[in-house]
Amino acid sequence: AMWPIFMIVLSVGVNNAMGLTPIDLASPATLITMFISVVISSFGIAGLPGTASFAAITAMTIMGITPQVMGLVLTFVLSVDSLIDMGRTATNIFGVSSAATFISKHDKELNVETFKATK
Repeated sequence: AMWPIFMIVLSVGVNNAMGLTPIDLASPATLITMFISVVISSFGIAGLPGTASFAAITAMTIMGITPQVMGLVLTFVLSVDSLIDMGRTATNIFGVSSAATFISKHDKELNVETFKATK
């Protein structure tokens, strides 16, 4: 959900800088709308590469960001998205593998000799 939130905050900044209808990120109504839109747009995307951008577009549409602002933001952000996506993927893989190792060691199902063996 961090990617859609990042895209919304960036889009709101661009929207306000361009002098379009101002969106106040500090208002409770905007924050609630952003939370609900990110939750709705993030259903079913976990584990699929590149789908965070589609969730961000959906969330920005729900927030009322114009297509012109979305186009500007997406043009600049998606040009470096593959690097950012590699970082997210590496973080996810590290977290999942660490959790699996911790749980198997805690449950005494980890074969330490096999785990430490290098071939």
